[in-house]
Amino acid sequence: MAACTAQAGEDCLVRILTEGVDSLSRFGVVKGSDAFNSLRLRPAPRPSFHISLESGIMDLSIRTKDLTESELLELLYSYRKKKKWHRLSSGDFVDLRDPEALRELDGLAQELDASMENLIRGKVQMPEYRALYLDRLLREHEEIASMRDRHFKGLIRSFRTIQDADFDVPEELEETLRPYQIHGFRWLSTLSQAGLGGILADEMGLGKTVQMLAFL
Repeated sequence: MAACTAQAGEDCLVRILTEGVDSLSRFGVVKGSDAFNSLRLRPAPRPSFHISLESGIMDLSIRTKDLTESELLELLYSYRKKKKWHRLSSGDFVDLRDPEALRELDGLAQELDASMENLIRGKVQMPEYRALYLDRLLREHEEIASMRDRHFKGLIRSFRTIQDADFDVPEELEETLRPYQIHGFRWLSTLSQAGLGGILADEMGLGKTVQMLAFL
């Protein structure tokens, strides 16, 4: 291991923790002060994406159980400066050499047109009608842990089970509607129950009018 200088600072200290002690241990017993022995190199945190839905509004936030909002923001600044390490107020170091979770969250924030800073502070809201879009983004970023409240999960579940939705076709049209038209009727009914609007769009002559009449 190359010699450390006073100017090398924290990078040198991390190298001693990760390489130096092991290298020196080959020649004898290595002893350190209590302050040095208490230092730890921690992996990059895996923040989770939280969603709650109430009164037509989704509240979005990023949280981690190990760091406060301020600590997570400071770590984010180090990540954006492409630092290899971040020093916490406790003195521990966080390894930022492969921050996959932070990279994915940063990308997700850009797709949502929201800042990571506002997400960390819990100051981002989205209208309910973007729930399906948000759910798709999260499924495309499966490595990001997410916590979704029961209202959000219930809304998404209702759209995944439209075929089995509990909406009865009007008796007058039971023998008229074809299977795909029944699906369109249930789609419209599901949207209406969720307080959302939608559009039926398919080829001419496939029965959009009768689907709408069944819904009305």
